[in-house]
Amino acid sequence: MTWNKTGGTIGLPPPGLSFNGKIASGQGFMVQMIADGPIVFKNHMRSVNFNNAFYRQSKNNTVSEKEESHRIWLNISNSNDFRQTLVGYIDGATNEEDRSFDGMTISNSKTDLYSILDKKLLNIQGRALPFDENDSISLGYKTGSAGNQTIAIDHVDGVFTRNQDVYLEDKDFNIIHDLKQNPYEFTSEIGTFNNRFILRYTNSTLGITNQNAKTVVNASIKNQKIVIQANSNIISISIFDLTGKLIKTNTHKESLKQFEDDFLFAEGIYLAKIKLDDDSIVTKKLINKK
Repeated sequence: MTWNKTGGTIGLPPPGLSFNGKIASGQGFMVQMIADGPIVFKNHMRSVNFNNAFYRQSKNNTVSEKEESHRIWLNISNSNDFRQTLVGYIDGATNEEDRSFDGMTISNSKTDLYSILDKKLLNIQGRALPFDENDSISLGYKTGSAGNQTIAIDHVDGVFTRNQDVYLEDKDFNIIHDLKQNPYEFTSEIGTFNNRFILRYTNSTLGITNQNAKTVVNASIKNQKIVIQANSNIISISIFDLTGKLIKTNTHKESLKQFEDDFLFAEGIYLAKIKLDDDSIVTKKLINKK
């Protein structure tokens, strides 16, 4: 659990619970210090009715109804781990580092999700008011479990309870996914990844371009066949569905500028990630219609 003036996050499931900064007697905690010196606790800091539960069934914590706040709690989960992060637009916060509103991630979990501000990894990030739908937040994650991962909204408040959209951009696959409609499922290797995801609030047109302007790649699916042509040799082809799930990989040892193979998957939209011998990687969107 982490808590500051922006709000609180939990470090273990079940989702939907929230941490309001109050803990029962006999439970340990850590304090993130900004300078050397004593920590003083006084009797007036005590609260009644909080001594029999660590979590409190509440969706509105640490911010009074008179204060303006617009917050998103995001979870990352896999078969072994769960972590939560918070981004909040709240009175008193700025878009720079704020010691009272930003909290660095201090998780020792093998899985973690955090926002990134000036290279700092934050479990909680406070942002300035008024809320701007054109704002965007870099997100990073780490995982100790290879395979399927899920990023989902746990709960929200403020403008996000109304008509404000929330999207997750996956830069690896040029996907902008609506998190209010469904959680985002993807596959990942074990490791730390700080350049893949962006939290955003508008959905601009998906644009897929070549990394090298001189590289030309054409790809299509027709009559249950996938055909890819390039002006450079094709090294490998990875096919993903729109959830980011890898469904097929082809690797070529010989020089190959045209690739053709059966494509016996369901109708829908797919992404082909094509690696060429000039070290460029091109992503193409494919539509499979039977």
